[in-house]
Amino acid sequence: MAAAGARENYVTTMGGPEHSLADPATNKDSTGDSIVVERIADGDDIVVVPDAPTSAPRGPRRTIVGAVVALVLIAGVAAAVATRHHSHSTASRNVRSVGSASPPAAHPTAPRRVVKPEPKRAPLRPLQPKPVAHNNTTTPVAVAPPVSIAAPPPATPATSPPPPPVTAPPVTTPPVEPASVLRWTATPAALTVKGGGNVGVTITVANPTKGTVTLGTPLSCAPVLRGPHGAVIGQAICEQMAQLMAPHSTLTQHFTIYATDTASAGGQALKPGVYTATFENLFKIKVNVTAS
Repeated sequence: MAAAGARENYVTTMGGPEHSLADPATNKDSTGDSIVVERIADGDDIVVVPDAPTSAPRGPRRTIVGAVVALVLIAGVAAAVATRHHSHSTASRNVRSVGSASPPAAHPTAPRRVVKPEPKRAPLRPLQPKPVAHNNTTTPVAVAPPVSIAAPPPATPATSPPPPPVTAPPVTTPPVEPASVLRWTATPAALTVKGGGNVGVTITVANPTKGTVTLGTPLSCAPVLRGPHGAVIGQAICEQMAQLMAPHSTLTQHFTIYATDTASAGGQALKPGVYTATFENLFKIKVNVTAS
């Protein structure tokens, strides 16, 4: 019988009387026969070698030897199984076996591997760049006109005192003066004209005072022509609006005097006599009307 493994086992054989109990390799049974215990390695065959036959009866001795051999065989098998299990565990941790423990079958069938089909994916499309809108129209750019920067005034020395602030003179209202302060001048001073004719005259009025003088009507209005007895000749029409004369101001106006009954062109000739022309009801000059 063979036992596998690297562990040693002891086999008991029947020996001679020279072996004693002190030797671990021999022993004797009760009949006086020696039992020889031989060391054998795992995997060797266990052989029982009987000793030389003796004259003593061998029935009980064979029974005992058989029992001992059976126990030794059982112990050897158990040790071999344990050794194989230990060796296989150690070898499986260190060396990977590539051979199969049993011979392959006549027609080995490889296990079928179920491959799951991968789901079809839609092909990826490259991203198309968005078209860039080109604006061909050119927006006019408003350009601000150049701004001229004036040079800063020269810095004044720190020691010089600042100039005094300019104070505007107070506005004063001139006083109001009466019309009697006005100075009138006529050029010529007296007029002579034929009946039905006309003559020119220039009137100048001055305000010599520091106050203001108000004229009842503008100086441009035509004078009033009056007869020898004070009757008004013609109808003088003028805008009723006052005219203000400033202090130390002068006004000048040119007039045409008609010697007719309407005091205008196209009227009947006046009778010879001494007439008067009144300006602003303030200044009078004589008008001598002669025969035509």
